[in-house]
Amino acid sequence: MPDATLHRATVEELRRHCGPLFLRHHAELAELRASTGGVDVDWDLFAAIEAADRLVCLVAWVGDAPVGYSIATFITNPLCRSEQSLVLQAVFVDPDYRTDALWHRIAAAVRAEALPRASRIVWAAPAGSAAAVVFERRCGPPRELCFHEATPHG
Repeated sequence: MPDATLHRATVEELRRHCGPLFLRHHAELAELRASTGGVDVDWDLFAAIEAADRLVCLVAWVGDAPVGYSIATFITNPLCRSEQSLVLQAVFVDPDYRTDALWHRIAAAVRAEALPRASRIVWAAPAGSAAAVVFERRCGPPRELCFHEATPHG
């Protein structure tokens, strides 16, 4: 299997190159949960977060084909402005290119982006997903639990 290269990406690069990956990611999530809604990317919101320097997008490439991505956002605790977290919003690697090595390279690249600015990194992934398995091996058992309550809208 050819080695993937990782590059930081702009919102425009995500829009141009990662649409098929978003669809595959959504299909995988749909298998894990009863409802995920559809793929409905808010490119304007992405652009606003990027303009505020609060977005980190990484894309894994094999040749000229994207095979994975991660999207993370910086958030500030409104009760303590000096506390900033990098929250992983999405991570996906095409199953044909999934290796422990690539998952760990993506995680290391996200961490490298976070270290200069964030006091913590939140590794969020759906229970049972490939990413959750990797993050638990990387970070140990969860130190915080996050519960998601289904609402009529989601």
